[in-house]
Amino acid sequence: MTDKPAPGFTMQDLLAELQAQLPAFEQGDVMTTAEMAAALGVSEATMRRRLRPLKVAGSITVARKQVEMLNGRMATVTAWVVLDAPGNGPEQ
Repeated sequence: MTDKPAPGFTMQDLLAELQAQLPAFEQGDVMTTAEMAAALGVSEATMRRRLRPLKVAGSITVARKQVEMLNGRMATVTAWVVLDAPGNGPEQ
């Protein structure tokens, strides 16, 4: 497992770390905050703090995702779609 991102991370660092932890990750994938936190080995609170600047910058957008709850029922939860991942945008 890789080290946790440093506290002084940039938005691009966070997106790159998500991609490194999730080999099948592709631009447009929908992931919950909990899934992202687990992939990076951080708490959900830390992940939420790291996601805020990405949302403000327009690099992620809110989505909905169906997940199975502990009681076996399906529930719709808030998730995120990454719009601007390193290496997935047009070359400048």
